[in-house]
Amino acid sequence: MSISGVSSMSSNLATLSQKASGSTSSSSSSLEQQRSSIDQQIQQENSSNDSSEIKQQKIQALQAELQQIEAQIQQAQQTQQTQQTQQTQQTQQVSKLAETSNNQAESVQSMNNESNSNSNNIIDVYA
Repeated sequence: MSISGVSSMSSNLATLSQKASGSTSSSSSSLEQQRSSIDQQIQQENSSNDSSEIKQQKIQALQAELQQIEAQIQQAQQTQQTQQTQQTQQTQQVSKLAETSNNQAESVQSMNNESNSNSNNIIDVYA
């Protein structure tokens, strides 16, 4: 693989990782807003004029919803951490591949230079 091919692959990898990370971040942000909204609803319900039985039922329903959202937030954070770990590993692999490609290119260049210098030392014994 050429050096430009490795560079292009590295660039594409970075773009994909950024998109994946961005979608997870926006998902977490939306969930955080939902959590905040439910917290406000719980506070409003605590100060409402509903009977204590109705208040308790509404608050329990809101708390159950809040627990689901918090679980989704935790899952989104874990997904983001996993994606970051994978991105780091992939970046390291691409760097190693680029280094190997560069080393091979230098080796070929060195062999070409050696071959050229050897061809200049040939003596034409028939001349």
